[in-house]
Amino acid sequence: MRNLREAGFGKKDIGVYILMGASYIDMEKTMDDILFINSLGAKAVLASYSPIPGTLDYRVLVKNKIIKENIDPLWHNKTIFSELLMPYYIKKARQMRRFTSNLNKT
Repeated sequence: MRNLREAGFGKKDIGVYILMGASYIDMEKTMDDILFINSLGAKAVLASYSPIPGTLDYRVLVKNKIIKENIDPLWHNKTIFSELLMPYYIKKARQMRRFTSNLNKT
């Protein structure tokens, strides 16, 4: 961050991606990460999790019957996966996105 600052980059120029939505990622830890990134003078950019067929994550989700094997690719697309298959996640994720958006404006 120091090097980027010295090179003339500001908060609006620096984004740090944070993955959210995987079952093994604690939402409170994600909030801590958002605040930490902001304290460094960068924008937090929330990236939505989606399982990729053939990966360990995908196989675990199939094994635990969270998703069916060989489901239509639309179902493991990041745009709907977390919200449709993990309904408890919806409200918290939306709150975090609004919070992050507002924090990134400052």
